[in-house]
Amino acid sequence: MLGLFNSSGESLRRQLTQQTRVQLGKVTSALFSRFYSVSAKAVNSSTLWLSDSAPRYWTLFGSSIQKREDAVRKQLEKYYITKIVWSPKQYGCYLHFLNPKEAQMASRVLNQGKKKTSTAFVVEGNPFTEDLVDRRPTLMLQLKLKGPMLTDEEIFSQFRRFGKMRDLTIDEKAATAKVVFDSIHSANAAMNCMHLKKIGETMLEVSYAPYARFKIPWDVIASPRLIVPIAGATITTITLLIDTIRLYFVTQKLTLESAVDFVGEQAASGGTWATHKVTTKEEELKKILDAPPSNVLLVVGPKGTDKSSLFKKLLARRMFSVRIDCSQVDTVQEFMDLVVHDIGFRPSFTTINTLLSWFSSIVPGAGQASVESQFRSVLRALERTYLLARAPPVIAFDEIEHFLRLLDSDNKDEVRKATAILKLLSSWSARLAQSGTAHIVFISNSTFSEAALRKFDAFKTLPVVHMSDISKEEAKGYMQLQTKQHLPKPIRDTLTDTKVNEIVDLVGGRPADLDYMLWLMKNGRAPTEAMDQMLEDAKKVVRRKGFGGELFGKVVKTPWTQSHLWKTMRLLQKQDNVPYDSLLVSVFEGNEVALQALIEQNLLSIAILDGKKTVSAHSPLYLAAFRNIMSREKEFSTGMDKFVKEAEITKELGKIEVLENELVRLGRYMYNESKLGLESKGVESRAMQIDRDLQTHVTNVAKKRAELAQFV
Repeated sequence: MLGLFNSSGESLRRQLTQQTRVQLGKVTSALFSRFYSVSAKAVNSSTLWLSDSAPRYWTLFGSSIQKREDAVRKQLEKYYITKIVWSPKQYGCYLHFLNPKEAQMASRVLNQGKKKTSTAFVVEGNPFTEDLVDRRPTLMLQLKLKGPMLTDEEIFSQFRRFGKMRDLTIDEKAATAKVVFDSIHSANAAMNCMHLKKIGETMLEVSYAPYARFKIPWDVIASPRLIVPIAGATITTITLLIDTIRLYFVTQKLTLESAVDFVGEQAASGGTWATHKVTTKEEELKKILDAPPSNVLLVVGPKGTDKSSLFKKLLARRMFSVRIDCSQVDTVQEFMDLVVHDIGFRPSFTTINTLLSWFSSIVPGAGQASVESQFRSVLRALERTYLLARAPPVIAFDEIEHFLRLLDSDNKDEVRKATAILKLLSSWSARLAQSGTAHIVFISNSTFSEAALRKFDAFKTLPVVHMSDISKEEAKGYMQLQTKQHLPKPIRDTLTDTKVNEIVDLVGGRPADLDYMLWLMKNGRAPTEAMDQMLEDAKKVVRRKGFGGELFGKVVKTPWTQSHLWKTMRLLQKQDNVPYDSLLVSVFEGNEVALQALIEQNLLSIAILDGKKTVSAHSPLYLAAFRNIMSREKEFSTGMDKFVKEAEITKELGKIEVLENELVRLGRYMYNESKLGLESKGVESRAMQIDRDLQTHVTNVAKKRAELAQFV
């Protein structure tokens, strides 16, 4: 009985001892974490390191860092974050605040809660942010101590708050120390928070301990017998694997994201003219896109005619379809990156080039592919994806004129690349359209895009759909409906039918201007105040873009002259449209580059009236701005009229000087001929013609000087 009791007592004692040790370990760990979580000395730092906040494989698999950043900003919406600097290699980021107090308060918010996934630490040193390939995070940190030597306890107390430590060693002779952490996140936090921190008189230099590299047996693999098969097999395997992955990602992008209810979202916020009603132009385009494809399509219209919104509406919930916005494209590479991003083409070429760059040092030509071959891969992936579609999908290149301008670039390499890309795109688009596989649509604000595209054989028979402003009656109905449904009551009460007519008279039927006017009133602007603001903004754009910062004779770096624009404005003061050819000859004297540049800069626009090409202001609002400048800004208007007249007089005087010089030469020739008893009827006739031309120019100068005197 006693033996049984002793046996049971011994077992119970061992069980209690084991539980006590576990509990004691937990308590000790908690005490250490709590005791060393805050520096003993207040730190005057407005920067935090947010550990384990960046995805590890964001470059390869396309995880969005932007989503993580949005989540952080939402969590800290009460605090002003001046900037966020990401360090994906170390799986974290730096958060910069206005002052240390906000940083401390933000760290408390980030570190509270049971479901937190990241930990915030105050940056006490001056870390060096880098993305060097050969510097990789390790569990072991190496400390260089510049100044008096620190003890084990001092180093432990400084670094324990970042996480559990496996080991700590000090080499007093070398004035160094090594700290080994239990997790890589703790090591990264310590590295980014403690580098160049001063403890008393000692400065810490923190770095990752070098990792052991794998030594490649070059003497073995350098043999062509071995390296060529290895390289070939590796590239083939990578290509087959990557093509399958890309096909999956493109399919996901063009199916899941195509299901977004664009119309519903727009309607909830008031929408635009394109979402307000089904227009005749929408019905025409929908009929084309619902029919089997037969040709590539070009849609052209002035900026602000709701082309983009209309195609967003048409492509909403249309599987395998995509709209690619080219408005920010300035280089061929930017166009490539944009297409790759918008169709979900992953892994991207940047990632693959990084993976394959290893081969370039072994096998010549095995590195990065050319832009043409890269774009061919993108088109091939799209075409393979379209085979899965039940109905013909649509791919729309919006504001394609930005990419087409590269054909006239001063950079010959950009011109070569852009030409090669467009050749591939034209043949691919024509083949897909003619085979009934997909609709390819180019959308442009510029009428000159048609001529640029027709340079390529596949676009010779390019059908064009023209977009234009809506009628004034439609504009009034749209304003009245939006006023009732979305404007606050105080604004509704002041927006009478008369005021609606005034608004439409100002902005006309340009949908973008009507929507902006509604947005201003929705945000509390009175109708008259909103109209004045839009008119003043338009006048500022005309003055800045059309005449430049320097006026009245100063050099302006534009293809057109100030006289070109001012004379055009004077003609448009009396009529809404001017015949294109007449304007080109009378004002621009055949300089079509200058006239096209004004159209490309959205100061003028081309319209087809009764089958004839005409020129007008970019929009009804700009036409009102032209006329307001000429009628209300008397000083500027008078100054420009004087400047134009003086320029015309100077030009006439130049012609007179040329004729006088020629007349002098002919006079000398005739005098020498008369001395010899010779007579030339042709020279005499030419001299008489020059004299008549001279009289004409002298009369013109006198007339223009009389006109100039009116402005003095």
